[in-house]
Amino acid sequence: MKGILIRGVLFFIFVAGGSYLFEVSYLGAAILVTVVSFLGAVVTEGEYMPGEIDNPDGTELHPYKLLAGITVTLVLLILLAYLFPYLNEFGVYGS
Repeated sequence: MKGILIRGVLFFIFVAGGSYLFEVSYLGAAILVTVVSFLGAVVTEGEYMPGEIDNPDGTELHPYKLLAGITVTLVLLILLAYLFPYLNEFGVYGS
């Protein structure tokens, strides 16, 4: 539970920071952070398999479940951007 909270807080920090630095909307920054998270999960997938170096006791989330969750999140964000295009107007840069 603690790991999910930390990942969520980091996600929101990266979204706000990305929106400010790259002058994109919150939604665009969220999509960017999700894509980078997906690529990072693909690269380190083997290390998080149960019994491997970063998950020796198998208590961490299985990499395939993590990839599936990130993929669902990415599809939902893209769908949200497509269905509600006015959401692309909100970001830190506009403040």
